[in-house]
Amino acid sequence: MTTVEDQTGSAIRPFRVECPEEALDDLRRRLAATRWPSRELVHDRSQGVQLATMQALARYWASEYEGRRVEARLNALPQFTTEIDGVDVHFIHVRSPHEDALPLIMTHGWPGSVVELLETVGPLTDPTAYGGTAEDAFDLVLPSIPGYGFSGEPAELGWNAGRTARAWAELMNRLGYTRYVAQGGDVGAAVTDAMARQAAAGLVGIHTNLLVTVLGAPQTGNTEEERAALEALATFRATGFGYFLEMATRPQTIGYALLDSPVALAAWLLDHDTDSYYKITRAFVDGQPAGNLTRDHILDNLTTYWLGATGATAARSYWEDGRAQAMAAGQAPPPVRIPVGYTTFPGEIFRAPRSWVAASYPTLSYFNEAERGGHFAAWEEPELFATELRAAFRSLRRPQIPTPRTAPSASGEPDTIVLVHGFWVTPRSWEGWKARYEQRGYQVLTPAYPGFEVEVEALNADPTPIAELTLPQVIASLEELLRTLDRPPILMGHSAGGTLVQLLLDRGHGAVGVVLNSAPTEGVRVLPLSQLRSTFVAFKNPANRHRAVGLTYEQWRYAFTNTFPEEDSRRLYERYAIPASGRILWSSVLANFMPGPQDAAVDYANDDRAPLLFVSGGEDHLMPPSVQRSNVEHYRSPHTLTEHEEYPGFAHLLPAQDGWEAIADHVLDWAVAHARRTRPEVAGAR
Repeated sequence: MTTVEDQTGSAIRPFRVECPEEALDDLRRRLAATRWPSRELVHDRSQGVQLATMQALARYWASEYEGRRVEARLNALPQFTTEIDGVDVHFIHVRSPHEDALPLIMTHGWPGSVVELLETVGPLTDPTAYGGTAEDAFDLVLPSIPGYGFSGEPAELGWNAGRTARAWAELMNRLGYTRYVAQGGDVGAAVTDAMARQAAAGLVGIHTNLLVTVLGAPQTGNTEEERAALEALATFRATGFGYFLEMATRPQTIGYALLDSPVALAAWLLDHDTDSYYKITRAFVDGQPAGNLTRDHILDNLTTYWLGATGATAARSYWEDGRAQAMAAGQAPPPVRIPVGYTTFPGEIFRAPRSWVAASYPTLSYFNEAERGGHFAAWEEPELFATELRAAFRSLRRPQIPTPRTAPSASGEPDTIVLVHGFWVTPRSWEGWKARYEQRGYQVLTPAYPGFEVEVEALNADPTPIAELTLPQVIASLEELLRTLDRPPILMGHSAGGTLVQLLLDRGHGAVGVVLNSAPTEGVRVLPLSQLRSTFVAFKNPANRHRAVGLTYEQWRYAFTNTFPEEDSRRLYERYAIPASGRILWSSVLANFMPGPQDAAVDYANDDRAPLLFVSGGEDHLMPPSVQRSNVEHYRSPHTLTEHEEYPGFAHLLPAQDGWEAIADHVLDWAVAHARRTRPEVAGAR
């Protein structure tokens, strides 16, 4: 293999693969001279790669495979090298023909190379040619890990996944990308995870398809999915872990065989996981490839390893990662603070349950179980894989804001949506709605209550900011935010956020309001039994007036997620639930027995209030539909619009329940249709 001669500085240099004919002749001679072992004594792979598979592969490689295939495939794409931290890094860089493409750096694994990702280039960079839209396009960067493919060989210790992650951040910086996403599977998942934990500059989200965080740590087995995953992991460690242990402890030893015998190299690379092994076997023995795992594509990868002489250097990456993990034992890794997407493919070593992924990545923003594909998902099912990445990163694309939204339009249509959260949750509970509305071109604000600006985990650890919070404090902070906007926004609130939206509308803020499973304003005295049961935890002890009151999981499930699947309910509890202010809860209940207007009072006859839509979940225990209906009936001005809609089957946590997307779209359409186009005069806070 040759590269251009310029090897200095941080230059990015063009690269072409050039394969000498002598190297191909030598490959064929070695294949023909293979000294074969006897046939295995079993009828499966339990003794290793089967003789029939290897002989069929060797015959095809020696006599039918076009040796320059991989050279032609790679040279058809823009390839480059650049020196980073003393190593020449080879990478493919394909810019999309579509404007505003999202930059994506994607990392291969072992026993793969950039070859396993080549079939995704078209679907990712030019989605319109594959059934997608121009808005789904990516600018694609495919680097070869040092020691793999056509990247240089590290000459010193320390090139583990973390160091590679830092090199990738530098690579994206050199390419001029200031905002990008990253993806990886297998070793590439470890690199991608490290990039997120290092908070690489410009990295705004990641996606992986192997949950590397659980490989060395015990996991829960509370559900059927978790127990199945634990069983699969146990099987892998008991019967399929040999290659891992050898490379993590003695990579040099196996390296001699990998560089001397192409059959030994092929057998070593095939002996990875059961699903992919049998798919590859069927391709060579039975002529039945699985998806894109054809004989030629498999040999493109093997030929890359052979001609690049990277069998030993790639194996050393496992030794480096094992050494780094041992040195970090007992130390908690830095948290991931950016959105994470994850796809489970059915043929993977283990199917990671959503609960495990969410525990590893509290910022999980996308999860899906694909219908087909295995460990080499991008290689086997490139178009399905590309579809997953489009979906996972869609919410992270810069909003394509129409011209009327970049400056006040003649119609004065709102360009901002303010989503106000309720009690026992934080702004995180709006994550799906925020991403969806940003895709429609809106600026979306999800303000936190004063003191709630930290993560859910921090508030659960120290709920001090919650205990003494008051309703006037929350209203004041929201009004301060609203006064910074050029136009009155669409106001949406959930639960107690619905009460807050009603108070803000009454004070002249907002062009229109939507409240979901709203807590009542003062004067609404309907008190269903399910509401009493849901809130009893706060009112059973008067001392709770000065405390932050939390919910057990059982209390959460009854009040918030009573119609959710158990796994979703528990996952959302872990992701969203925090204590609520006992002071506000008690003051809201006592307000109906106090003389004069209290904190949650509104003028039900206010003729200047903006239009308001109440939305109820038909199975809400905490704020049943009867509460919203009573609240609607209190509004008696003939000059303002107040409507109510009910959705059967939905529980209190409607913004996160399956099917929320249709409700989100409908209520936004309603809000746009009824929003005031001119700003009313804002009254001072009462």
